Amino acid sequence: MDRTVVVKVGAAASASVCVVFGGVALAQYLVAKKKRAGKKTRIIEMVS
Repeated sequence: MDRTVVVKVGAAASASVCVVFGGVALAQYLVAKKKRAGKKTRIIEMVS
């Protein structure tokens, strides 16, 4: 294989891995945010 082809394939693979990890991190952040928001509303309900 040509060297430029290997570099391009490697760059594409690393970019797709970054997108996957980014999506997973975003999903975890949203789940954590929802959990925190739920806890806050429960505390407010208990106080009032």
